[in-house]
Amino acid sequence: MGRRATRRGQGGGLTVLVALVVVMGGAAAGLTLRAVHVAGGLPGVRAEPYLELVAVAVGGLAAAWVAASADLGLGCVVARAAGRSWAVGERLVLR
Repeated sequence: MGRRATRRGQGGGLTVLVALVVVMGGAAAGLTLRAVHVAGGLPGVRAEPYLELVAVAVGGLAAAWVAASADLGLGCVVARAAGRSWAVGERLVLR
């Protein structure tokens, strides 16, 4: 298992990172739109819309966090592929 196996593994990781950025970015955008929609029609008495708003907001924040982390990881992988190193980005990914 030389360089060929290592590069094959990196390519799969790159695909996963790109997929995470796209999917979680879309999820964060969709959840944000839903939160705006729910917030625009909040009634005064029922609790369900308020609970939905909290759940959608938390889900949107979680999706945005995963998308941002995957984007940061993608930047580190691209830097490594170019033969460089991004120490600050790598430290942030490890956290």
